Amino acid sequence: MWKAYLGSFVFLVRIMYASVSPYEALLVPERVAGLFQNEKEVKEYAKTNTTALGYYTVGVFYLYHAYGLVNTLKVSEKDYRRLVREAIFSLEKAQKLAPEEPMILSMVGSAYLFSCQWGGASDRMRNGRKGVFYMDKAVILAPSNMNIRENRLRSYINLPPEYFPNIFKSIPEDADMLLKAMERDSSLYGAYAKEVRSLCFYARGLVAYYQKDMGKAREFLRMVETGTGFSERAKALLKKIGE
Repeated sequence: MWKAYLGSFVFLVRIMYASVSPYEALLVPERVAGLFQNEKEVKEYAKTNTTALGYYTVGVFYLYHAYGLVNTLKVSEKDYRRLVREAIFSLEKAQKLAPEEPMILSMVGSAYLFSCQWGGASDRMRNGRKGVFYMDKAVILAPSNMNIRENRLRSYINLPPEYFPNIFKSIPEDADMLLKAMERDSSLYGAYAKEVRSLCFYARGLVAYYQKDMGKAREFLRMVETGTGFSERAKALLKKIGE
């Protein structure tokens, strides 16, 4: 489940706004990769940049390593759990200094939800609930921010519905907003648009499947474009449903 999330976590490569906050400007992996050369530099930076943006910068640097989006530190999968802990530690410091900054909240939520792949059942539930809290607060504060909507959508499709029933409302809401944004401006995502559309259709199909509406599930899943990041997942679910 979380490997699939990792593989689809490409929305951060794109910034869709002409003017972005300094927090969103740090979402591009190529930029993050060049921030530091080693972990000693990261630690030194954290000591002298004790602002919300400074802590956020460190948190994103660690989190992107855990996602596998950058590898400046030359880490391997066995390091990912520690890196996520480091990311959460720094991002929560940033959040305390800027409690109403939506992008910080969104990334804290991402880190907590990503950490759900480790630990016992109680740890996973606790981290999952924290992740959902931060993600939802980010959307409340910035309901029109498509980066934040997409981040939540990509995270929530990996949550078990029996423990997180809020996804039945959040997933369709985020998917529909992204689809409408692309309808209003066909150039919004450029060549990346088919990936976002496929994410949205897969997400809607998944929720319909959870709600046992197999007709609607088939309808949405068949709209996922071949060759996109969600095409194989859509095919697998269609096979499970029975085309």
